[in-house]
Amino acid sequence: MDSRDNPLLLGIFIVTAILVSLFNLVTDIAYSIADPRVELGK
Repeated sequence: MDSRDNPLLLGIFIVTAILVSLFNLVTDIAYSIADPRVELGK
């Protein structure tokens, strides 16, 4: 592993973390729409 790989790996890690967070948010919102008994933030 070369030191030039660090920015690439960091970028991949950040993009992956953002995508996982967005998918989790979309899943939570969709689940609250599908099941009205679920309340977000409580």
